[in-house]
Amino acid sequence: MKLIKVVKVFTPSSPAELTYVNRRGSEKQFKRALRTIGKQIIVYGHSGCGKSTMIVNILNKLNTKYITTRCTKGISIESVILDAFSQLGTFYIEQKESLEENTLSGRVKVGFNLLSIFANASSKGADKEIQKRIVEIQKNPHQLANAFGSTGYLWVIEDFHKLDSEPKKELSQIMKVFMDVSHEFEYLKIIAVGAVDSARNVVHYDSEMTNRVSEVHVPLMNPKETNLIMSQGENLLNINIYDSVKSRIVAYSSGLASVTHQLCDLLCESIGVNETSVKLKHVKQDDLEYAINEFVNEKSDSLKSIYELALKDKIKRRVDTSQNIIVSILKLHKESFSISEIASLMRDSFKNYKSNSLKKHVHELTSPNKGEILRFNRNADTYAFSNPFIRGYCHIHLIKYQEKRTDKLHIEYRNSELLQEHLLAEYKQFIADLENDYLYD
Repeated sequence: MKLIKVVKVFTPSSPAELTYVNRRGSEKQFKRALRTIGKQIIVYGHSGCGKSTMIVNILNKLNTKYITTRCTKGISIESVILDAFSQLGTFYIEQKESLEENTLSGRVKVGFNLLSIFANASSKGADKEIQKRIVEIQKNPHQLANAFGSTGYLWVIEDFHKLDSEPKKELSQIMKVFMDVSHEFEYLKIIAVGAVDSARNVVHYDSEMTNRVSEVHVPLMNPKETNLIMSQGENLLNINIYDSVKSRIVAYSSGLASVTHQLCDLLCESIGVNETSVKLKHVKQDDLEYAINEFVNEKSDSLKSIYELALKDKIKRRVDTSQNIIVSILKLHKESFSISEIASLMRDSFKNYKSNSLKKHVHELTSPNKGEILRFNRNADTYAFSNPFIRGYCHIHLIKYQEKRTDKLHIEYRNSELLQEHLLAEYKQFIADLENDYLYD
């Protein structure tokens, strides 16, 4: 029996390989874009839905060379480009100023139409020799495209949506150059990855680029796909997760592969499995309670941060505040909800309420600036909480203990217990609704 470590099976913070689930429609579209000359790619979908996992698994299976640049809030275009060149291994040394003694030894290697200098610099005294990365490439994106094309690498840019508006526009222009240079390098591509509900919110590109950009949407996982992650893990680790446990994990994961992986990792911790078990081990309800408790404790700061970010309004509003909107949503007691349903409840709660800007303010709650507390279903034109845990957190603080704000410290200490109680109640209602649908279908 081959022993496999749990960390290789359930991977909440890195792309899954052993428990990878084929995303069919998205995979088909992504592979077609990869083999189409000049086609640039935007992969988008909610955080944790499996975008990076799909990309990594396909590129590795095709033996495709690629480098990954990860964007952060406020990062400059220069930093993004420098990261790419740093990984490609191209740089040069510019000796700006040298005083007294200075030695510089190195070897020059010319290849792939690029100048690469591998230098070993030592200096004494007040030397101000610096290494200057290729910043001027920003002014000449053709050189950047040549760098990738000559080396045969694809450029994957993760979290593209975190860039400010100006860097997005500049990188979209670089993407345009990659398209134009594709006659020289057939498979020269940028793969921009973003966690939003629209490709146009990932990259602000010109209308003339529309036919040369493939927009690949990776949806949330359906229950069958979520179950497949668990069943593959069972086989690899020789464990048995009870069906009742699986069904609750499906409900709590809310289509997010990352949540499924984390809960399953904690289930293994609960039964003392670190690698493939010699004897079959069973995962029961008690183990799920342990997993949820640990998950909530570990995520408590994140949940609090999302909650506070969502409720914070930069512009003061009289009625359409984020808090009032979220309270109204919670009072609907629905898994998904429309703008009209929220507006109806707001009209019941506030006299002479006008919902002119409601859609705009509700949609803001799906943005990273608001912690993506909600997600938007474009096909159904409805919204939902990004996961049951944040929904439960909001329920505890805005509904259940709204009138006991002085007991805030006590509530924080009891978050895990209260969230478990709320999640179980939500799950029972979820099962009851399914049974009713089945009876009256």
